[in-house]
Amino acid sequence: MLAALLDLDGHLDLVGDPFSGAVIDRGRIVLPGDPGLGACPRPDSENTWEK
Repeated sequence: MLAALLDLDGHLDLVGDPFSGAVIDRGRIVLPGDPGLGACPRPDSENTWEK
């Protein structure tokens, strides 16, 4: 076994999260249709970074 417990909803507690992606819907993690986890920068985010 590689892990006994995993925290998969930690990102939901971030204030001002600069990314959108997976959401919780009725207790289930729902991934968007984009490749991977579907994490995308939010256009209204105040955070900046270089690509």
